[in-house]
Amino acid sequence: MDKKKLIVLGLLVLILTAMCVLYVMHNGPQKTPEQVIRKAYNDSATSLQMQSVIKELDVKGGKLVLYRNANGNVVLAYLEANGKSWDIKATLGEQSLRSDVIPVGEFFSVDREENIYIGFGIIYDRAVTKVTLDGHETTMVDGDVRFWYYFSNTEFEQDVTVESLEQ
Repeated sequence: MDKKKLIVLGLLVLILTAMCVLYVMHNGPQKTPEQVIRKAYNDSATSLQMQSVIKELDVKGGKLVLYRNANGNVVLAYLEANGKSWDIKATLGEQSLRSDVIPVGEFFSVDREENIYIGFGIIYDRAVTKVTLDGHETTMVDGDVRFWYYFSNTEFEQDVTVESLEQ
């Protein structure tokens, strides 16, 4: 082979290698919300450390992740997509899985800068049929852990009302 062919072949190999590296970098492994939470809170207080995911829900361009923490209690995290990963925007909790005192738990997160307002609580009483927050009906999620949440881009009063079969 003459010198010109070797140079052209070398350039082609270099270009193909660069294209492969760029493709892998651009289409590499995506991080899940669970991976992001685990990485962010792995060395944090046990109240934030994730043991297991209970439920993951799609909401308004993001994800709500209900998870059991290292203390055995429940935490809710809100994450927004950021390219191939997620940004944690709010973390609410820690709530016990059991209560004989109140019908529902209540936690709130307010981020006025990004207009993220979240209400959340565990539903302890199986007779609860409806939870409203400042007159707005919340979303109730049934499963191993029953909970309610309300997600808004506008501020709301933290006035929770509960309706029950026993009322």
